[in-house]
Amino acid sequence: MIDWDVTAFTQYRHIHVVTGGVGSWLLMDILNKRDIPLDIALNVPDVESAISVCRHSDLLMCYPYSAVKHIVAEALSLLNPYR
Repeated sequence: MIDWDVTAFTQYRHIHVVTGGVGSWLLMDILNKRDIPLDIALNVPDVESAISVCRHSDLLMCYPYSAVKHIVAEALSLLNPYR
């Protein structure tokens, strides 16, 4: 099992989601201020594309939960349709 900390997080290659021309959010801002780089392997225009790539690769996508909670809810409904 991996202990998730900043060091572990930054050792992975990442998918960068740029929606509506905005590609920066709080976590990215904090990492940038601390000069902690992310290995951005791919830029995608929307969350759905990023999720699709994640399903078929070892890349990570980190995105604010408020922006993806509807996708998470749909996935849970698919996994457990009697919820």
